[in-house]
Parts: sequence; structure tokens; C-alpha cells
Amino acid sequence: MEEAEKMASLKKAYADIILNMAQESAARILVSERKALGFQQSLFAAKDEALSTLLRLKTIMESKIKEAEKASLGQVRRIQELESQLNEAEDTIDSLRTELKRMNDKLEKMKNITGSSDVENMNTISCEDNSRERNQFSFCSLLSSGVRANIN
Repeated sequence: MEEAEKMASLKKAYADIILNMAQESAARILVSERKALGFQQSLFAAKDEALSTLLRLKTIMESKIKEAEKASLGQVRRIQELESQLNEAEDTIDSLRTELKRMNDKLEKMKNITGSSDVENMNTISCEDNSRERNQFSFCSLLSSGVRANIN
């Protein structure tokens, strides 16, 4: 019977050891599952934060794009305005050149008609530039009253 008691106590000791190991393993599994759940929650929180950051970044980028488009549109309008002014100035220049050529032709005719002695006594053409900024020019006027009468 001693041996039976020894075997029973040995079996009980093994059973206790196995039970303790099972309890420790279950406790470790629970801790691991809690950690896994914590990591999963952290992962979801990081994903949400990343998503909200991306949405804010998208909003900022859209705002910057709209500002750039407004600035670009303003610059395009300014360029068109300046091109229009340039075209007007070129037209004015062409007109003035035509007028100058016409006046030079009249002057040549006057020189040919009046002869060289009267031409020597004539004052030269005086050109007044009243306002270059507004592209308005007061054209040449002849100072000699005799020449003026012949031109008109």
C-alpha cells in the first residue's frame, strides 16, 4: 500500500504541476490577447489619424490650388490688358508715322513750290510732345506763317 500511496501522491503532484502550467499558460494567453487587442486599437487609431491628416492636407492643397488659379487668372487678365494697350500704342505709332510722312511730303512739296530762297528763311518744324504717357501727341506745327498758309 505504500506504493499505492506513493503513486497516488505522485499522480497528484503531476496533476498539480500540469494544472499550474495550464493556468499559467491561460494567463499568458489572456495577457497576449489583451496586448493584441491594444495593438489593434492603436492600429485603428493610427489609421484614423492618418486619414484625418490626409483629408486636412487635401483641403489645404485644394485651397492653395484655388489661390494659384485665382492669381493665374488675374495675371492672364493683366497680360491681356497690357497686350491691348500695346496694340493701341502700336496703332498710335503707325498713325503718327503716317501723319509724319504726310507732313514731310507736304513740306517737300512746299520746298519745291516756294523755291530755295524762301525755304532758307523758313523756321524748321517744331514738334511738341504734350503727353507721352497717354500716347497723345500734338504734331508738328510750322512756325512760318507763309508756309502755314500754303499747307492749308
